[in-house]
Amino acid sequence: MTPGGYGAGARVLAVLALGAGIVAVSDGLSARELRGPDVAVEATSQGITAEEILCPGAEFAGIAGVPDLSVTPRVVAAAAPAEALGADVRTAGGTLRLDAEPIAPATTPQRSATTATRAELLRQTASDPTPVRVSATGGLAPGVLAAQESDEASSEVTGLAEASCGRAGADAWLIGGGGAPGRQERLVLLNPGANPVTVDVEVFGHNGRVESSAAQGIVVQGRSRASVLLDAVAPEEDSPAYHVTTRGGFVASGLADYWIDGITPRGIESVAPLAAPATEQLIAGVPGKLPTTVRLLAPGEREAVVEIRLLTPDGPAALTGSRAVVRVPAGSTRDVEVTDVPAGIVAVQIRSDEPVAAAALTAPQKARDFGWSVAAAPLAGLSGAVYP
Repeated sequence: MTPGGYGAGARVLAVLALGAGIVAVSDGLSARELRGPDVAVEATSQGITAEEILCPGAEFAGIAGVPDLSVTPRVVAAAAPAEALGADVRTAGGTLRLDAEPIAPATTPQRSATTATRAELLRQTASDPTPVRVSATGGLAPGVLAAQESDEASSEVTGLAEASCGRAGADAWLIGGGGAPGRQERLVLLNPGANPVTVDVEVFGHNGRVESSAAQGIVVQGRSRASVLLDAVAPEEDSPAYHVTTRGGFVASGLADYWIDGITPRGIESVAPLAAPATEQLIAGVPGKLPTTVRLLAPGEREAVVEIRLLTPDGPAALTGSRAVVRVPAGSTRDVEVTDVPAGIVAVQIRSDEPVAAAALTAPQKARDFGWSVAAAPLAGLSGAVYP
């Protein structure tokens, strides 16, 4: 699987569908033009005929010696409607299958859902700490997307956590977690390939890079999942950030963030990878009228001078006082409190003289949930998602 989740050389056109749960698509790769010596060949498109996506499954479970949390995600998958894919994409025939049991051979039959119809939403629950597999063949392979969602309300765990599925790559940046008592973060790594992949994690904090042998040489077996308790990698770090790199293949990565304050659950969250460090970042979808913290990471060798402002329905709004411009030492993180977010949904715009990565935490006092919004790369074409 390629980093974008689609086969090399494939051409997947954009998708947009309406209705509960459905999808919207991915801008695919352009047609390949093949030329031999002194021989002209017409441009051709190689269509997708098979696709496999892995979802995290029960992401708050599966680490030896660490108690599992009672969280049962709902996994959904769908293939985009044929009319949205374009006339030159094959959409006839094939099947879409969602397997919610361990991928390795088991003594009990797998719980599966299958469809031969585009735009039909498949649903399953995932109770095991192993990946959930979504596979598609034939005409249902182009435009397949999957996601999972956990919505919990118990004395131990509360909150809503959502995670997309299937974006594997050789490099990922993550921001999340904290050092407060009762805060616990897990790095979840998914290997969609057949061969083992080795993963190294670079850890950053308020005082610079954090050296930890536990973050190096993590092996993720083929078509499987590995989880790492990040509290053991950077204990008591108040402002952690992570850079995930791979050797020998690709992995999809995410951060499962859990918080309990004494005996009061404060929420759960699934944090997706960020846009790569850049001199301009945009965090969209930050809820207004709630206390927000922007976490900045300057991963390079030079200090970053960072300007932060809000983009509101009424136009840009600069932060006040010392929060408007922040200095982030090289290889370090900084948390910036933003207490005057106006009503409505706003964006956070970040400009810097050195590349930075960024995310925003919304954590209302006494609430039983919190949320991370991450900086995202601009869309070059259409994109999409599927929701429970």
